Amino acid sequence: MTDFSQEAVDLLTEAGWTENRRADVRPYVKALEKRAFEVTDAARAFLESFGGIYIYDDPKERYLSKAVGSAMRRSHKAERWFGRWAGKLWRWFWPVEYLPHEAMLSFDPTLDTLYVHHVRADYAPRLPMKLCYVGLYGKANQVLMVDEVGAVYMGFKEQLWKVADDARDAIDRLLRKDLDLIVEVPPVEPDAGEAAAEVNAAEAIAVAWDALADGYDAQVRDLPKRSAAVEIELAAFERALPQGEKLELLDAGCGVGVHGCRLLAAGHDVTFVDISPRMLDRARSAAERIDGGKPWFDECDLRDMDRVRTGVYDGVISGGTVVSDCGDPEAGVCEIARVLKPGGVAGISLRNLDGPDAPDGGDTVRRQHDAFDAWFFSVDSVRAFFGRAGLVVEQSVPVFMSKPPDDGGNLDAYVQSHLEATDPDAWRETAWEFFVIARKPERDDDEPEVEQRVMRH
Repeated sequence: MTDFSQEAVDLLTEAGWTENRRADVRPYVKALEKRAFEVTDAARAFLESFGGIYIYDDPKERYLSKAVGSAMRRSHKAERWFGRWAGKLWRWFWPVEYLPHEAMLSFDPTLDTLYVHHVRADYAPRLPMKLCYVGLYGKANQVLMVDEVGAVYMGFKEQLWKVADDARDAIDRLLRKDLDLIVEVPPVEPDAGEAAAEVNAAEAIAVAWDALADGYDAQVRDLPKRSAAVEIELAAFERALPQGEKLELLDAGCGVGVHGCRLLAAGHDVTFVDISPRMLDRARSAAERIDGGKPWFDECDLRDMDRVRTGVYDGVISGGTVVSDCGDPEAGVCEIARVLKPGGVAGISLRNLDGPDAPDGGDTVRRQHDAFDAWFFSVDSVRAFFGRAGLVVEQSVPVFMSKPPDDGGNLDAYVQSHLEATDPDAWRETAWEFFVIARKPERDDDEPEVEQRVMRH
């Protein structure tokens, strides 16, 4: 077993670690099992020694705030009422303390990040042994994992590295930021003679999302960042719908059904559509437990909803950048327009080409082991883009123009600040995504319905 360097010992000791430490791992095991991770003996031993340890770059960050929600809320109010300088002044006199997510190193698998789902979908297939999530590294929230024999790995988006063969060596390297010896683990190549599914093909996309289905439900529902996006998208969509009526709605690319289930609970009839059978199964399980409107389910491609009739829905919602990631956004928007009634409302989430997550030198990024291209759009381009499909854009609402609240304490204020951000110039470079509200124009009684559909060969 590797001995720690003195630098690592000092940092660990200050954080509360001792040589014979045995932490209560029950809350960690519960959180991991909820996300469908198997807690191996090696992962349990790691968490008993290091679970609950937080180490910060800056001594000022070595304390946590119990009042971070209220402090941030007051800061946002001051900024909204009196301008950005007022928010900065407020934080100068009443500093907002950091949450555990700001730690340089945190061994706490109850914390969440957008990249935890990659452990099963992207990282596990590359190794012969099971991986278990044990913590986060750096302010970019790289995922830390332990395999069945105690080796430690680090992942970020589609990249995976082996840090060291044992926990102590790995922690020592991470604390000293000595990452020269970490080894990248490449993605799994298709078996020889087995043709890989074509990029953006329905088969490739379905397989990619099927691989994410296990545990994805908890990820989307519990992760503060994604749940904040759901709240923004639903609030913008619902206020654009006719009020006080029972409506026929479609959740296009429903995933585990978070958006559609909320609309179902509000009393509307909702059709859930997804290309992934495993995702659709989870949406069905969630919807069937809701006492509300009537749910319907259809496994089909958003780009070619051949079993969905033309002009039958009062509203279609497609959240979570599904249209950006469907492989052919123009076909997806045309299909959404086709199934809407005249006067119907579309709510469509898109990746922001001018935002912080935009690709360099292009408008697409290949995702999920080359399964599909993720398309990015500028907020100025959507009027013409949607217009080609026969939709009129009414508003674009930013999503993630600032960091969402980690504790959920001021989520209502966070959502409202996005709904009120009507000037795209104020957020086009800060929002990661945006949610477009568009409407299918009413037509004269003697005007025939024109079917908008992109045919693919």
